[in-house]
Amino acid sequence: MSTLPLPSSRSARTAATGDPWWPRVLPRHRDTQHDELSLADYARLMRRWWWLATAVLVATLVAVAAVTFTRSAVYASEATVLIRTEASAQLFPLGTAEVAGRQMAAEADFLASTRFLTEAEVAAGNDDEVTIDTGELDGRVAPSVITFRALSPTPERAARTAEAWADTYVDLRHDIDLADVQARLASLEANQEVLNAERERVYEPVADLNTRIDTAPDAEKSNLLSERTTLLQDLSTRLQPIDTQLVAVNTELAQQRLKAELLANPEVSARINAEAEPERTPVSPRPLRNLALALVIGSILAVGAVVAVASFDDRLRSTDDVEEGTGLGHLAVVPYTRNKRVPIELAPGSMVEEAFQRLVSSVDFAAAAGQPHQVLLITSPQPGEAKSSTAARLAIALAAQGRNVVVIGGDLRRPTLSALLGAAEAPGMGDYLSDPQVGLQECLHRVEGRGNLVAMPAGRIRDRRGPAEVLRSAEVAAVIDRLREHCDHILIDGPPLLPVVDALELAKVSDAVVISLYASRSRRRALDRALRLLDDAGAASVLGYVLSGVQRAEERYGPAGY
Repeated sequence: MSTLPLPSSRSARTAATGDPWWPRVLPRHRDTQHDELSLADYARLMRRWWWLATAVLVATLVAVAAVTFTRSAVYASEATVLIRTEASAQLFPLGTAEVAGRQMAAEADFLASTRFLTEAEVAAGNDDEVTIDTGELDGRVAPSVITFRALSPTPERAARTAEAWADTYVDLRHDIDLADVQARLASLEANQEVLNAERERVYEPVADLNTRIDTAPDAEKSNLLSERTTLLQDLSTRLQPIDTQLVAVNTELAQQRLKAELLANPEVSARINAEAEPERTPVSPRPLRNLALALVIGSILAVGAVVAVASFDDRLRSTDDVEEGTGLGHLAVVPYTRNKRVPIELAPGSMVEEAFQRLVSSVDFAAAAGQPHQVLLITSPQPGEAKSSTAARLAIALAAQGRNVVVIGGDLRRPTLSALLGAAEAPGMGDYLSDPQVGLQECLHRVEGRGNLVAMPAGRIRDRRGPAEVLRSAEVAAVIDRLREHCDHILIDGPPLLPVVDALELAKVSDAVVISLYASRSRRRALDRALRLLDDAGAASVLGYVLSGVQRAEERYGPAGY
């Protein structure tokens, strides 16, 4: 190993003391179940999705305002009618509650009948909407009230319509009551005639006997009178039910004739209690009320829309999103940069440079807390989450402090590390592990202008084995062990965790894992699955995560920010 292009290992630096500000070790059994949303959660969702909430609220207000201000004004007017007045209650007693209920049900049916509705519309001369309120209709209470409420485009028309409906009811109710009484009178008079005829027929033998008595000699009258007495006693039993019915019929006839006389006044059955008056204030639309309701409903819809969209959107945009439910601590937050030049640079004083200085400090804090950190695997759940650029920049930042750093291209499928560092692409890791003729010395390439930074590129596999099989070999651990003797830090740019198993093999020979995530591109479900894979494999613990591509730095102070 003395021929390796690496200086002899420096003694371990004395790390800063103090408690680390992130979890020391990721818990092996994480609870990924989300609790019910708190007010703080709702506030965070509304801040994130403010544009959606605003759009829903504004759309609701605009829609309600459009409907409100384009609708024609509607005016209401009411007319009330008294039924079952004291006079009519005495005239038409309802008797028991059961009978009263039947009568009131018949009244409700009458109000909904085609006859009444048709005559009322004809009387009003329009088909405006009219509501009939029978809420106070009670046959056992005198008086009871029916309210006719008309909705029309003008106050005067509404009053005329309500008045027409009320007048129609009063007139029609009087006509029906009078017709009922007259029909009952005709029926009773016919029944009276029948009963009188029946009585005369039964009494006919007595009449004949009286004629005989009047013309009989005195000697025969005594016998005829005795016969009449006997006949009358016999007929009394037959005449009793007829006379009883006649009494009842005559009594009801007297009542019905009195009703007919009283019904000469149309207001006995029902009368107008309050005439309809034009109301100058429209009942619809009501702009202030409608807009207030739209504000309330729009706010509810906005919150619902945000919660619904957020439940399907698991993109990780901030450190809060990552740490919620995972227990991971953030090691650094790297702001978004448009600089895509390669090889990459860490401009002094830039926010990107400050972010990686913080990442260096996080690694040092891990050492102070007793967390193994010499060999770090930098990986990500999915491709395209800045793992290679994170590994390259971290290696540059560490080497800039005079440390001995080896960065290994562990992604044998889609290597990008060499291009990012401007280092040679071969030979490298794949060459060394697949070809015994290749020595370790020739696979290590010093990165020009980067101090003590050495790169071991991914290279290429020279035999027929696949990347996973190559990385599973014992030679990988042997290479790492040999490099440990000469390096302060060994960084492995590994492949993503979910598409392939290569990263799990590299995690087994690493001291800790750093998860690289990219804001608005990384997904919570993918992160959970990746952490679960590391958990199940019993690989190195997760030191924390680096969130790149943040549009606005979460901590900023001064021109450069830190």
